[in-house]
Amino acid sequence: MTFQKIPEETLEKVGKILRGQREGMKWDDKKALLQLIPPGTMTALAETMTECLKRPKPYEMNSWKHVTPRHRYLGALMRHLDARLAGEEFEPAPPEGSGLRHTSHILFCAAVLNYFERQGEDILPPEHDPKKLETNPGQE
Repeated sequence: MTFQKIPEETLEKVGKILRGQREGMKWDDKKALLQLIPPGTMTALAETMTECLKRPKPYEMNSWKHVTPRHRYLGALMRHLDARLAGEEFEPAPPEGSGLRHTSHILFCAAVLNYFERQGEDILPPEHDPKKLETNPGQE
């Protein structure tokens, strides 16, 4: 039988517990530090997704998962970014738009694209996907 050496830090914590010197222990040193997400970011994302459910023509819950082709979210992200770069902070109010910040829509589109990409799905349009570009052997 092979035994692993217990790290000194762990032995110290266990010793404190046995001596009645309680110290909180949390085994999360290899997990993502979600507390690093800027305040308000998750709220902005949820507000954007929630607003879509309250529109005059409401989206169904999680209908974003069924939109194809996936690169439509890349186009939407680029349109919101373009509008923001042109100085427009908010989308038009309903019914034309959501009335929310373009940056919140950018965040939503990026989250959706990240979700699909992590699922192994293709998010690039064919004209931008290096795997799908046809190469001409006569050109460099």
